Amino acid sequence: MAMVNRQKLLWAAGLFTASVFLIRYLLSVSMSLSFAPNDAADTDTPADGTVITRYQRDYSTLLIYCSHLLFIYMTVCLYKWWQHKYWFKHGGRARDRWYYRWRRWVGYEWCYLGTTWSFDRLLQIGGLWLVNYYQLLRDLVIDYPHRTLADMERQELANRAAQLALVNFTVCVLLSVRRSLLWRNAAYDQTIRWHMWFGRFGSLFAIYHACYQISRNYARHDGQLLQTFTSNVRYMTGTTMFLCAFVLVFGSHSLVRSLSYNLFRLLHLGAFLGLLAVGIWHHWAFLMLYAVALGCWLVDVVQRYFLDSAPTRIVSMEAMSGKIVKCKIELPYSMSRFVPGEMVYLSINRSRFGHWMYSHPFSICYMETYEMEEVPENETAAGDLLIKQGKRTVLTFCIRATGKRTQALYRLAQAQQDMDRVTLRVSQPVGWPRLTSAGHSYGDYDMVVLVAEGIGITPWISVMQYLCECSRTLHTSKVSLIWSIRTPATLHAFDEMLQQLQSLAANHLMISFDIFLTRTLSAEVEEENINLSPACRLHYGYPEYYALFKELQMQDSDYSQVALGVCAHNETISLCGNLARSAEFSNSQTLWTVHSERFQL
Repeated sequence: MAMVNRQKLLWAAGLFTASVFLIRYLLSVSMSLSFAPNDAADTDTPADGTVITRYQRDYSTLLIYCSHLLFIYMTVCLYKWWQHKYWFKHGGRARDRWYYRWRRWVGYEWCYLGTTWSFDRLLQIGGLWLVNYYQLLRDLVIDYPHRTLADMERQELANRAAQLALVNFTVCVLLSVRRSLLWRNAAYDQTIRWHMWFGRFGSLFAIYHACYQISRNYARHDGQLLQTFTSNVRYMTGTTMFLCAFVLVFGSHSLVRSLSYNLFRLLHLGAFLGLLAVGIWHHWAFLMLYAVALGCWLVDVVQRYFLDSAPTRIVSMEAMSGKIVKCKIELPYSMSRFVPGEMVYLSINRSRFGHWMYSHPFSICYMETYEMEEVPENETAAGDLLIKQGKRTVLTFCIRATGKRTQALYRLAQAQQDMDRVTLRVSQPVGWPRLTSAGHSYGDYDMVVLVAEGIGITPWISVMQYLCECSRTLHTSKVSLIWSIRTPATLHAFDEMLQQLQSLAANHLMISFDIFLTRTLSAEVEEENINLSPACRLHYGYPEYYALFKELQMQDSDYSQVALGVCAHNETISLCGNLARSAEFSNSQTLWTVHSERFQL
C-alpha cells in the first residue's frame, strides 16, 4: 500500500482549505461589531433606554453535557448486556426479519476518497454532533430583542462552545487510555476511533470560541495584532491553546502518520501537554475536569513506563522476501491465556522513555509455549522471569519494512550481526478482539471465513492457531482462508506457519487455504518455486468473493453461524461486508457476523 496516495493528499488539502475559510469567516465577525470607547464592561443601551448589565457567565453546559454523555455510556453498557443475554437465549440468531433488514441497510458501507462510511457510523457520529449542537443552542440565558446586543449573544455562544470543547477534550483523553475499567468491554480500535472524533469536535468548538474572542479583541485594539494576542494572560493562553488544538487535529492526520509515525507522536504529545499546561492558567474549569481524565492518563502512563516496557530477548530474526521481517521474541510477561487478534507495542530502544514515546503496535502472528526442559542448551536464559516459572512464551511477528525503523530492522535481519546487542522492548498484549459488542469470539461460530490481502494475514494466523489448538472445546468445525498476494515472495514468508496450522488441525477441524496470485505469472514456474501444503489451493488473478462465499454456503448449508474476518484495503472490506450482510447470505437460516481489521497506524 502506498505511503502517500491521491486520496490522502485530497483529504489534507480539503481539510486545510476548509479550516482557512472557517477561520476567515469567523474572524469576519469583527467587521460587524461596533464598540463604544468604554465598552469593556459589556454594557449597551437599546432605543427604549433599558440598560443591559454585564454578561453573566453560565456553566450549566458543563454539567448538562457531562450528564448526557454519562447517560449515553450507561445506555451502551446496558445494550451490550442485553445483547449478550439475547445471544444465549436465541442460540445466537435473531428470529425477527426486521433485524436482518435493519442490519443490511444500516451496516451498508461505501468508500469515498480512501475512507469508509456506513449509515451506522453516520448515525453514531451524527447523534454525537446533535447532542453537541443542542447544548450549544438550547435555552439561551439572555433574550436579545435588539440588534445592538448581538455581541452578547455571540459571547454566550462562544462560552458554551468553550465548555463543550473542554468536555470533549476530557473524554478524548479518557479514550486514549489503553487499560481502564471504563473501556474493559470495548475494542481498542473503537476507543481510538472515538478518541479521534471527540478530539475533532473539541477542536471545532475551541476554534469557534477562539475566533470570537480574537475578533472581539482585534476590534478593541484597532487592528493591532500583537496587542490582540497579548493584551492579557487569558488572550495569551487562549492563543496558545488555539494553536495546540490546530496541531492536534492536523498533526494526527493519516498523511502525517504515514510519512513519519515518530513525528506524529511528538506533535501529538507536545500539543496535548501544551494544551493541558496552558489550559489550567486559562480557566479554573480545566483543573476541575482534567483532574479525572489526567489522573487516569497518568496512571496509564506510569503503568506503561515502569510495568509495560520490559526488555526482551530476540530468539531469531529472519529477513524474508518481500521486505518482510520474521521476528521471534521471548515475552518477558506471564500470559494467563492467549486471545487471538491481540497486539503488542514494540520498539528498538534501550530506554523506557524511548519505548514509551516511539513504540509501535504490531499484531501477534504466532505464539509458542515451551516448558523449561525444552529450552535448547545453546540459547542464553535471558527470559529469567518465565524460566523461573517453568516455561517461556515465544511470540512471532511478521513485519513489513515500510517506515524508517522497520527498514532498519530489516537491514539488521539481513546482516545477522551483533544480534545480542539489539535491545527490543515489548509491552503486554493489548486489545479486545471480539466480533460483536456482546463479547463473542471466533470460537462461538460454526464456520469461520477469513479474508486477507498481503501482510493482512498476520492477525488471522493467530486466530487460526487458536481455533486449531482449542478445536475440541469450541463450536467451530471449519475454517476457510482467502488470501490475495501479489507475488510468491509473500507466500514464502508464511508457508511454514500455514503447514504448522494444517498439522495442528489434524482430524479435529476442517481447514482450507485459497491463495490468489494477482500478478500474471506462468503457472508452471509458480508451482516449481512454491511448496504448497495439501490444504492450499493456488489461483491466479483477483478473487471473486461472491462466488467464493456462495461456494462455501452451498458446501456447508447446515451452518447457522458464520464469522467473517477481513483484514484488507477499504474497498475489499466494504465489498465483503456488504455481501455477508446481504439477504442472500444473512437470512433466517444463516447469520454472517463481520469483523474487520484495517491498515491503519
